[in-house]
Amino acid sequence: MEISIIIPSYNEEKRIGKSLEKIWKYFKNKGFPFEIIVVDDGSTDKTVEIVEKFKEGKKEIRILKHDKNKGKGAAVRTGVINSKGNLILFTDADLSTPIEEFEKFYKYGKSGFDIVIGTRRIKNAEIKKKQPFLRRFFGTGFIYLVKIFFPSLSKITDFTCGFKLFNVEKNKKIFKLQKIDRWGFDVEILLIATILHLKILQVPVVWSDLRKSKVNLKKDIIRSFFDLIRIKKFELIGYYKNE
Repeated sequence: MEISIIIPSYNEEKRIGKSLEKIWKYFKNKGFPFEIIVVDDGSTDKTVEIVEKFKEGKKEIRILKHDKNKGKGAAVRTGVINSKGNLILFTDADLSTPIEEFEKFYKYGKSGFDIVIGTRRIKNAEIKKKQPFLRRFFGTGFIYLVKIFFPSLSKITDFTCGFKLFNVEKNKKIFKLQKIDRWGFDVEILLIATILHLKILQVPVVWSDLRKSKVNLKKDIIRSFFDLIRIKKFELIGYYKNE
């Protein structure tokens, strides 16, 4: 299997059908073996029903289900651990980064980089629709806070862009060590990657704010802060160095 595409989903009934169709058609035209894994994270709407209907007759699509909502990090981990591809791409269900951006990620993933991450914060990134001011403000603050907590991540410009490619040969270990289930998981997996001396490349992406956010900004900020404290604790006790 050449590639596994993982889509963490929670109450995405309004978007998952169109996104799945775009992704499936795109990779079908590529001509190499692929699978799409939708991880439903305890949705209470018709997300699962829509995916089940779309996957009829399409052997490339699988759906994995959490009985209750556990968080995006938990959904991504479930998808990665159950994937079969040599490369693993995870992308948000809203396709804020168009699936066509995979083209340049694939090139770098095949040329020796262990992880290729999308970034909205370097030259040649194209933001077609910005987030609201407060989300951008706190997003920038979060990046600076991460760099204070974890100097080894000082060169990373964007932690939360939901478009990342992993070379499975070295990266499944990261997700077995991952402890953070919610918003801080991006920071955790990149920290583990640096501890394991993996090669990380940042690639500018096209991006649009397509979300009708389900996030309570105040709660999200508090939760992310405590996630960073937990990650720091695991780093200090040497947990991420476990073989």
